[in-house]
Amino acid sequence: VAGKLILSPTRTYAPVIKQVLVTYRKWIHGMIHCSGGGQTKVLNFIKKAHIIKDNLFPIPPVFDLIQTQSGTEWKEMYQVFNMGCRLEIFSRENHAEALIAIAAAYGIEAQVTGRVVASEKKYLQIFNTIPDLSFKTKSNDISDVLSRLIENLKKGGKTSLASQPGQVILVADDIT
Repeated sequence: VAGKLILSPTRTYAPVIKQVLVTYRKWIHGMIHCSGGGQTKVLNFIKKAHIIKDNLFPIPPVFDLIQTQSGTEWKEMYQVFNMGCRLEIFSRENHAEALIAIAAAYGIEAQVTGRVVASEKKYLQIFNTIPDLSFKTKSNDISDVLSRLIENLKKGGKTSLASQPGQVILVADDIT
C-alpha cells in the first residue's frame, strides 16, 4: 500500500501555468511550487507579510501514513511536505474565480486556501485539521523523514490511516 501511495505519478502544472500567465499575468503577484520546503516555502519569498493558510485541502492518506509511521511531528510535516497543496498562486481575491476555472478546465481541483495580510515582519500561520498532536522529532530533511518511515516498516510497524481529528496551528516566524 505504502509503495503505491508514494509512487503515484507526478502531475505537471505547465499547461495551467501557461494559460494563467498568458491570460492573467498582471494579476499574479507570486507562484510557489510547494516541493522542497512544503507549506512554509513561501517564507523564502516575502519580506513583510502575514500569510494565513486556513482553507487547505484535506491531508492525503500518504502524509498521514508517513507521519504515523515515522513519528514526525505535524509542524515538521508541513515544513517538509506539500501536504496535498502542490501549487500556490498569489493574486487578489476578486481574480480567484477565474484562476480556479482555468485549473478546473484541466481537471485540477483548486480553491482559495488562505490570504495575505500586511505585517511589519514575515509571518505564517497554517490552520488545518490533522489526526494527531504528538510532537516527537525534528527534521527539515525529507530523506530523514522517509528513512524513519522505512525503518519503522522494516521493524514490522503497522500502517493505519484511521485517526481522531484534532486542530493544530502551525505558526512559523522566520524559520527559513
